Amino acid sequence: MAYQPSIEQVLVTLLARTVSGSSADIILPDWCTSAIVKVTCTPVTGTTPTLNVYIQSKLGTAAAGDGEQLLGPTGTATYDDFVSFTQITAAATRIARVVGGGNVEHAAADGALTAGSMRNGPIGRAWRIKWVIGGTNPSLTFAVMAQFIA
Repeated sequence: MAYQPSIEQVLVTLLARTVSGSSADIILPDWCTSAIVKVTCTPVTGTTPTLNVYIQSKLGTAAAGDGEQLLGPTGTATYDDFVSFTQITAAATRIARVVGGGNVEHAAADGALTAGSMRNGPIGRAWRIKWVIGGTNPSLTFAVMAQFIA
């Protein structure tokens, strides 16, 4: 049986959050072709708190001399949703199994993909995790981790 490399990585550390935000860019291992991504949300407080979590690919064209930089021609990166977890309103664990493949064309979406949906296609080389928090005085304690698989 051939060796199949895999690693686990925390993408968003476990913290109580009250506002929307996003992770730093995440560069996937060169050999990565799929991933299992888990969102764990524990204490949830406030009036009608909501949490939407997106996996986004970072897109662009490297400018001359930028080497590994993934910046667009204007120097602005484009982030595009390819996974939108089902909205979380209470303690929950959500899992997405992301496998590269298939063809898809769509308008770029930054935090706009319908909750509980995914797009087919390559998984990309650079990601970020985006979260959108709603409600009145919300506080949601959550983390995001991934297992990257060859």
